[in-house]
Amino acid sequence: MSDSGPITGVADYVWHRMTGDAPVDETGFDPEFNARVFMPVFRPLYHTWFRVRMRGLDQDVTLAVWGEFGRTPKINKDAGRDHWAPVNGVLLAGGGMKTGQAIGATDSTAGYAKDYPVHYHDVLATIYNNLGIDPHAMVQDVAGRPAPILPSTVQPIAKLY
Repeated sequence: MSDSGPITGVADYVWHRMTGDAPVDETGFDPEFNARVFMPVFRPLYHTWFRVRMRGLDQDVTLAVWGEFGRTPKINKDAGRDHWAPVNGVLLAGGGMKTGQAIGATDSTAGYAKDYPVHYHDVLATIYNNLGIDPHAMVQDVAGRPAPILPSTVQPIAKLY
């Protein structure tokens, strides 16, 4: 039996609970969204992380799931949402970090950071730190001049360590 056997059962259970066995309720739970959007990302991510943990590598491997933009807090004229730079989210796991927490919060419209805003440079500093790369290191640009890999003000996210 492969090491993914037990987790497949759990993932299938979660799949059925999230897609077919739970009606849309007063909170707006939408099984169609979960089937078409959430689960295609969740399942391979869960299987990948399970394998990392089974091999005892979860302290050495950093997993980052991150998009390039958040979405506008208001629906546009075409009933969609546009790119929105002021707020975004990232899922980080492993790498010796204290995970299982949500860091920061947005205002009531999800338009702007309210509590513990984290700049994307600090997310990169956290990832570099986990890779053993000094986030304040210098590299040479194409002309051979020293250039910082990140701005000098960056810090890994303190609440993760």
